[in-house]
Amino acid sequence: MMLFTIKQNKIYKISGVFFCLALWELFAQIVKAPFIVPPLKEILKAFFIIIKTQETYLFILSSLIRIFITLFLDSFITFVLGIAAGLNKKIEEFLSAPENILKSSPTISVLLLSLIWFKSDMTPVFVTSLIVLPILYRNIADGVKNIDKNLIEMSYDFNVPFSKRLKFLYLPCIKPFLRNGYVLSTGFAVKVVIMAEVLSQPKYGIGSAFQTAKVQIETAAIFAWTVIAILLAAIMQKAVKKIFG
Repeated sequence: MMLFTIKQNKIYKISGVFFCLALWELFAQIVKAPFIVPPLKEILKAFFIIIKTQETYLFILSSLIRIFITLFLDSFITFVLGIAAGLNKKIEEFLSAPENILKSSPTISVLLLSLIWFKSDMTPVFVTSLIVLPILYRNIADGVKNIDKNLIEMSYDFNVPFSKRLKFLYLPCIKPFLRNGYVLSTGFAVKVVIMAEVLSQPKYGIGSAFQTAKVQIETAAIFAWTVIAILLAAIMQKAVKKIFG
């Protein structure tokens, strides 16, 4: 029964994808302006040209490196702050103002400022870090707050080192919160890194490829790169779900 339900869910998902594609093709045929709404055939053609080009993988790899650097740096910061905030209400209150500022700040203002402050390669990492940081922090803090307080007190009573508390108490208990936090963060990281690359224009990056396609008025190529970005985000989010079970 469960297997049948899983298969049925997959059928619904695939049907939804085909519905969106059919709707797009219908719209393209009505508009009949490939430079504005290219038909699926043109997008597929551009997609295969892109994936056959060796330089494409350098663009993808460059963006991936920026995403991983962002997630690594933010993970280190948010684990320290999130655990501290989850254990101590005063620390959480103290960090509430920076958290709200990061959540409320318009991405475009941060991006424009970072273009002044940093080089083109560093801008996407800085901007994305500020977007991802409050998401991870909140999930970790909420996860720690949900840990049984008796277990935490017991670990202190028996003088359990922080490294062992982290490995055997905090991480297993906040696993569902981490899964949710990293799934959200990965999706945002892909989108924001690419957006920042479009404006900062590093030598290599998916965003730089977008900008080149825009300058050359290759609408089909823009949609093809969009497909690549969506696939990249989907693969990364699936990997996160697999890691956290």
